[in-house]
Amino acid sequence: MMGLMESMVAAGLGQNNAVVLDLLNACGSTIESMWLWDSDEKAAEMWDRCLKGHLATLGLVHADTLSTMRNLGAVYARMEKRKKGLELLERALKGMERTLGKSHPMTIAALENLAEIHELGSGTFAERECLEAEGYYERALRGCTAHFGKDHLRSKKTLYNLNRCVSNAGGDIARMQRRKREIATIIKVSRRWEVFFVGERSF
Repeated sequence: MMGLMESMVAAGLGQNNAVVLDLLNACGSTIESMWLWDSDEKAAEMWDRCLKGHLATLGLVHADTLSTMRNLGAVYARMEKRKKGLELLERALKGMERTLGKSHPMTIAALENLAEIHELGSGTFAERECLEAEGYYERALRGCTAHFGKDHLRSKKTLYNLNRCVSNAGGDIARMQRRKREIATIIKVSRRWEVFFVGERSF
């Protein structure tokens, strides 16, 4: 795939040609899925080139630009570029919410990326990171229930993640109970129900 892309560039299509950018994006996804020791670095290189091309040809608010920005931000956050990754993800999220809407699957994916990154925060600021993750998961849950419905697997998975964050964020019992009541209103349920894929109950 890389050889084909370089051949296209050499043939005069240019770095910002739509076909070349599609191949760069595909290369990034393929490399990331390999889980090799240097997969993140190579995927970041592909998506960085792809993002520059999309910004030059499509602009900041195009769905392809925002998707590539999210991919690059997520892979940076796994590397030793957490701050840069978070900045890219926040930028992508704002564009997605404005252009695609708060319940679009791409917007939900960006929220989940941000939640996961903050949830992995550790050390002195672990509690604060959990609170940040809690906020992103709640927004993702609202998007999931609006787009997929409360009984969809995606919604249930996000609900489980949010419920875990509420518990991990700490605080007194009253706060945790209040937050779980608030979450219950999002999914509009009045009974306990199984988060079946993890074998645990919520609420």
